[in-house]
Amino acid sequence: MSTPSTPPYPLRGETHARLGRGATIALFAGVMVVVLGVAAFVVFALRTPDPVPACPPERAPCGAPPTEPGLPRPSPSAVSSPGPARSPVPTTGPTTAPTTAPTTAPTTAPTTAPSPTASPAPSPSPTPTGPPAAPELREGEVYRGALGFEVEFDPGLWRAVRREANSLELTVDLRGFDVFLTIRGVPARESTPRQLLDERVGELRRDTLGLAEDTDPDVQVLGPAVGYRSGVGGIFGAAVDTPQGPGAPLTIVVMAAADDRATVVVSIVASESSASMRAVFAEVDRVMNSFRFPTEVHS
Repeated sequence: MSTPSTPPYPLRGETHARLGRGATIALFAGVMVVVLGVAAFVVFALRTPDPVPACPPERAPCGAPPTEPGLPRPSPSAVSSPGPARSPVPTTGPTTAPTTAPTTAPTTAPTTAPSPTASPAPSPSPTPTGPPAAPELREGEVYRGALGFEVEFDPGLWRAVRREANSLELTVDLRGFDVFLTIRGVPARESTPRQLLDERVGELRRDTLGLAEDTDPDVQVLGPAVGYRSGVGGIFGAAVDTPQGPGAPLTIVVMAAADDRATVVVSIVASESSASMRAVFAEVDRVMNSFRFPTEVHS
C-alpha cells in the first residue's frame, strides 16, 4: 500500500503558525478598540457646550397710566351763543403779556412768603428751549403788540376781553371756568422784569384779599419764563374781594422776562373751584408756547 502525499491533519509547525497569526489579529483588534475609545473620550471632552438660550423679553406694561383730562372744548353752538355772566375775577389796569404757563411739580422745600411790598425771588431753572427758526403755521387768532411781540390763541376757547396797543387780556370762554390770562409789555429801557413783576403783584394785591405766596410744596413754579426766555415770578393764593367779604379762593401766577426791545409781564388768575389747576396750566401752556418777543418774530 502506498503512503498518501498529504497528511489528513496539519503538522505541529503549521498549527503554531496559525495560532500566532490569530493572536496577532486579536491584539490588533484590542489596540484599535482602545484607540477608538480614547478618541471618543477626547472628542466628547473638547466639544463646545450648547449655547444658553436668551432670557425671554420683559412683559410690556398693560397700559399707559391715566392722564388728567383738560378743559372741555366748546361746541360750535356754545361759542356762537352768549353764555351767562361769569363770577367776577379781579384783574386790574393794563393787561399783561402772555407767558408760558407755569409747570406744576412737587418740590421738597416750601419757599418763604414774600414781604407785603416785594414779589418772590425767582426760582432757578434751566434755560428754556429757543423758539423755532422758521415761521410757524398759524391756526388761531394772532395778537401783535406795538412793541413787536406777538402771541396766538384759539378763539374757540379764549375770548379777548381787552385789547390795547401793548396789552391783551384773555378769558376762557366756557361757562363755569373763571380763568384770566393777561399780557403787558413796556419798552425794555423803561423797566426790568423785576420792576414790572412787582408792579403787577401790587395791582393784584389791591384787587384781592389776602394775596400771599403759595408755599404748598406740591404746586410751585419751577422755572419762571415768558415764552422761551427765563425770567422771574412766583405763585400766589388770594380770595375774591366781595362786598360781603372774602369770596372764592384764587390761584395767581405772575412772571416777567425781557429781550433787548421789550419787557413783558404775564399773569394767570384762576378760580380754584372752576377746574383742575393742571388743566388750566395746560391750556395756558398752549398759548404761551406761541409767544414771541420782538427779536424772535420772523417777518
